[in-house]
Amino acid sequence: MTALLLAVSLAQFQWERPDELSTFRIRMEDGRTDFGKVDVLQTIQLAHRLFLKADLDSDKKPRHYENGLTIRASAVQMAYRSRVSLTLHRESSLLLGFGVHTPDAEQVPNLSLDDCVAKAAEWYRAAGGTHETVLERSETDVLPQRVYVKLAYVAPGTPHRFQAGVEAYIDRTYGFPAIMWVDPLPAYDPPRRIVAKEQAVANAVAAAAEFTGWKLLEAASQDAAYHVPAYSKLPNRLSERHRARASDGRAGLVYEVSVNDGRYEWKQGEPRPFVQVYVDAETGEPIALLPAALMRGGSGAAERPFSWRGTWTVDGVSGAVEPAAGDPPVRGKPVSLSRGSIHAAARFDAKSGLVWLEREGVVLAGRPDAPLQKALSRAKPAPPFAMKPPAADAR
Repeated sequence: MTALLLAVSLAQFQWERPDELSTFRIRMEDGRTDFGKVDVLQTIQLAHRLFLKADLDSDKKPRHYENGLTIRASAVQMAYRSRVSLTLHRESSLLLGFGVHTPDAEQVPNLSLDDCVAKAAEWYRAAGGTHETVLERSETDVLPQRVYVKLAYVAPGTPHRFQAGVEAYIDRTYGFPAIMWVDPLPAYDPPRRIVAKEQAVANAVAAAAEFTGWKLLEAASQDAAYHVPAYSKLPNRLSERHRARASDGRAGLVYEVSVNDGRYEWKQGEPRPFVQVYVDAETGEPIALLPAALMRGGSGAAERPFSWRGTWTVDGVSGAVEPAAGDPPVRGKPVSLSRGSIHAAARFDAKSGLVWLEREGVVLAGRPDAPLQKALSRAKPAPPFAMKPPAADAR
């Protein structure tokens, strides 16, 4: 298709009406000769609505600007009045993202974090978004005139959010989205039951301990959220059910648990060894593990002193453990004890009543009090959660 008009003349400009398709310069790439399923006229109308929402006085005066359409193998990109840009999926027509360009005038970043969060939700609705959202994260960007905002979708009638949602960098002067990415809402399977977060964390710790060899671990989890289990490129324990969901793009409820090496005291913002464990919220089974940072890294973090003293919990029963001298039995069932966010991947012997863990060749033994000893005796051995290597065909 021949490239059409590049610059719109002053005589053609009408603030309140969308521009005609004839004003767009059209570029076909990757051998494409059509727009796929994208309705270009509707897209122009959407771009015009976003242009009007920006409501800049400088744009209300007649001016020269450019309109453009670029058609690629998977996406159609539109530039409208040198102010608004949009990207749509060529085969589904879904909006993938958009942005509103700020004027070149000096920036005055006076919008607060909360203001920018509200603006992100406002622009999502203006672009036609209809899904219920909740704030997942907001923070000032490395560029102080912008704020990063992540809004997660929520399953209707439930508190459960989706991994999918809306991400945006909001300009703190105008409240415009410099860029906003919009995920499609996946189909999802409501769970028949949901295991407690504490159980999911305990199982994630067991999987992380087996994968890393760490004996003292620190763990935290968000509430369960809907994920499409596309984890075949990670060490995983995916069942046929999970693989079918990934293939169909369906989501299931998952706990995402961060587990790091608990031996050290880490400073705020300091790189630390950690893994991310994905736990099926319906079964409590760890199904994949992201070894995000297994470096010893950090800037010489201080080792956290360890003692059995204090209150430990096993299966909801809390009690004290007193340090014990002497060597424990060679054998013992694997158990997990927690003290706040700290978890000990230890062993317990009912006959001697001792619990212990080994750190760099040193055995640290303790004697639980009667209630805790009884809970340890009853506790099922921490199950093995060895991960299979990534699928060979998942490169």
